[in-house]
Amino acid sequence: MPLVLATSLAGSANAQPARPEDAFLWPEAGAVFTENIRLMTGDDWRVTDPGAARFYPEAVRNFLPNPRLDLPTDFAGGRPTAAALIIDYWSGHPGTVDKRVRLNDGPWLPLEDGLAGIAAEESHKAVAQHNPVLPWPIDRLNDGTNTIEGSCGPNGFNWGQWGWNAVLLRVFLDPETTPPHPARLNVPDSDGQLPEQPVLAIDAPETAPAITEVRFYARCAEAPDWDGDGRFGGWQGFFHAGAWEAHIGTITRPPWRQRWDTTWLPDQPPGGIALVAHVRDARGVWTVTPVVDGLSLLRDGRSVTMHRPHRVMPFFWVRDGRVKSAVIPVPLDTELRSVRAARLHIRGWNLRNNEQAFTPMRINTGPWLSCVTGRDHGFSQHLFAIDPALLQAGDNLVSFTSSTRHHGAEILWPGPTLLLEHDPTPPRPLPGGKSGHVP
Repeated sequence: MPLVLATSLAGSANAQPARPEDAFLWPEAGAVFTENIRLMTGDDWRVTDPGAARFYPEAVRNFLPNPRLDLPTDFAGGRPTAAALIIDYWSGHPGTVDKRVRLNDGPWLPLEDGLAGIAAEESHKAVAQHNPVLPWPIDRLNDGTNTIEGSCGPNGFNWGQWGWNAVLLRVFLDPETTPPHPARLNVPDSDGQLPEQPVLAIDAPETAPAITEVRFYARCAEAPDWDGDGRFGGWQGFFHAGAWEAHIGTITRPPWRQRWDTTWLPDQPPGGIALVAHVRDARGVWTVTPVVDGLSLLRDGRSVTMHRPHRVMPFFWVRDGRVKSAVIPVPLDTELRSVRAARLHIRGWNLRNNEQAFTPMRINTGPWLSCVTGRDHGFSQHLFAIDPALLQAGDNLVSFTSSTRHHGAEILWPGPTLLLEHDPTPPRPLPGGKSGHVP
């Protein structure tokens, strides 16, 4: 039985073409599946080119050979119809080629970077953290324990490496033998209008299996790229470190209600929002609820606009005094005096930046700021507050640097994204209409 993607963004000006793997990430209503997670410990998260031992024998001694890792797997008494491995993936050392994964010592499957906005032949040169999906043949899958293994080829300095912080194996089950849970998503809409900060709830008959966990997701026509694949908008959720984040929220006990924080959600076109829940019950099985589609966000007294980065270099990695930049255009007719607050969405790796403890950032010709920080040698993403006075209509140059001679900071694909909160009045052209371009 082929999997079908949850309701698409058909008709939206910002719709992204569906990919085959989207059906595993965002399955249709009524799909039932188990989730089987392996969280990496120690150095298990590193996947290294075996050939690197010839060039860096001491440095890679603790990483090779790449381990075969156990992945406990449960079919919950059902009959599998499909399976896919969702990877919490760090692109690793830029230029690494021939990334691959195998299951139970079977044939190697290629692991493609697959980033939107970059030519396929250049994608492996980008610094990124996202969720590639590998469909797995169910005839090679065991109910109990499976093994997974990663490998790769070299890069330009003969140290090919990538990372997986965790993996999630979704095993889809035949709904004829594993009936879907009858839960429904209750949305406080009025004629398709959602208020700000809506509270979502789950309704289920008392005779249904007990619910143990609920995750709420939104599909938006306009949204930052929280999952890092270069595709703005769409379903919002990112699997990282063994859990889901960048979604509406997860609830693990009743009452099954969740407030959606829409403070920095960009304004949406009419009907541009859909909502869904994934419900886990006492059987250990997840069910996708029916999608509530065609919703609009009703705002009163405020507006939020999103401004995407341009001219972003894939190899956006700063260290040893280098400066690298991206350009974020703000329309020339934007009245910046109406901007109340501003945020930069930044996805990064090692934003703590070794001994500096932050990654210096500058907007246009303003001062170097110390607000950008995160994990040490790990992934993090945040909305960083910035002073709107640093911005200008036209092109805004956002620059990063680092003095460390160690790893430095990676500004991950697709680069920084700007969010502005405005007064609700329509923007007026600035006097003179200059572009404000920064060379």
